[in-house]
Amino acid sequence: MIFYLSLFFFFYVSIIVWFVYEWKHVPMLSERCPVCDALGDVHNGDIFKCTECRYVWGL
Repeated sequence: MIFYLSLFFFFYVSIIVWFVYEWKHVPMLSERCPVCDALGDVHNGDIFKCTECRYVWGL
C-alpha cells in the first residue's frame, strides 16, 4: 500500500514539475538561444551576455 501511494505521489509531482517547467521555461546555459541563432551566433549562444536575449527571455 505504501508503495502504491509513493508511486502515485511521485507521478503527480513529476507531472506538476514538468508543467511548471514548460510554462515558465527558463533557458539553461547549455541551451541554444533562437535570437542568437537568428543573429548568426553573435556571442556563442551565451544568453546572459546579449541585450537582445535579455529582452526576449525577460532576464
